[in-house]
Amino acid sequence: MLLVLLFAACEPNQEGEGGVSTPGFEDLLQGFQSVSQEAQELARPNKVEAWVDKLAVKAQPGEDMPTIARLKEGEVVEYLYQRTIRKSTFTLRGQEYSQPWILVKLPDGQMGWVHEGGVRYVQPELTDLFSTGADDPNNPYTRARSLNAPAQPAAPAGPNWTIVPGKSAGNIRLNTSEAELIKLYGSPNVTRGNVQVSQSQTKDCTILFPNTQDEMRITWKDDSRSKVEAVYLTKPNAHWHLNTGVKVGMSLLDLTKANKSPLSFYGFNWEYSGTVSSWRNGVLRKYDKFFYVVLVPVGASKADLAQFQGNKVFSSNTKGVDKLNLHVGKIVIYLD
Repeated sequence: MLLVLLFAACEPNQEGEGGVSTPGFEDLLQGFQSVSQEAQELARPNKVEAWVDKLAVKAQPGEDMPTIARLKEGEVVEYLYQRTIRKSTFTLRGQEYSQPWILVKLPDGQMGWVHEGGVRYVQPELTDLFSTGADDPNNPYTRARSLNAPAQPAAPAGPNWTIVPGKSAGNIRLNTSEAELIKLYGSPNVTRGNVQVSQSQTKDCTILFPNTQDEMRITWKDDSRSKVEAVYLTKPNAHWHLNTGVKVGMSLLDLTKANKSPLSFYGFNWEYSGTVSSWRNGVLRKYDKFFYVVLVPVGASKADLAQFQGNKVFSSNTKGVDKLNLHVGKIVIYLD
């Protein structure tokens, strides 16, 4: 039997300038909805990466089962879309993970089970998908072509969706102007609106890819819109992702894996509701002044949320945090 838990997003319903919605905090809280288990499982990438060293691969799921191999930190193996209902709890680099076992295929062809707490799902780069040769029968973008048709040149590389905090957001840099955005992405993909920068404040902004999963909102340091102030992401399932793998929609546990350490966050229902307050000793702390993340609870009850309120700091290991089902609801990036 399989266990599948994932969430997708619904559109915010608050209107901004030009009919484009303005995502506020309430939208973030309500911005996830469950989809079918089959769709959730198929949406997972088919590659996983060990984020801890010497991760045990078991012949059968369970800590006491024989170990058939060990994965090095950073080693990538194939995920075979099977997972256990039963969860096991391990503490890895200070963070507790209560997760299922998943079936993987090793480079030598062996199959075995690893604890999901020890791996991260590897998102395929869009450029890799589009740059695969058109005559490759395994390329989902070309395999509908007739088998007798002549081979075509490789398709051009896709857009750059990688964000490097303090440096760039795709092809956007600190001095990229609104006029240059139109040249880069086309006039239909650039409009104006506003963005909720806190629970009590909105700002005028430029919206890239409005009303799509890849919507990005950009505020400016000047009235001429020639120097980027901040970049806002609130859409789950977007192609946009940080160079560290952080993206909107990922779970708190996946965020701690990207950080390789526990983290701390503020309580809910106040000005800094759900904002990550410290990456502690994790690898993300080197970008600390260049971005921040806001966590939102998905489907949590009022009773479970009651102890996580207001201007208090909580650990990702705090008892009861797992019941909140926290996900990344917003990422704000600075390019300088």
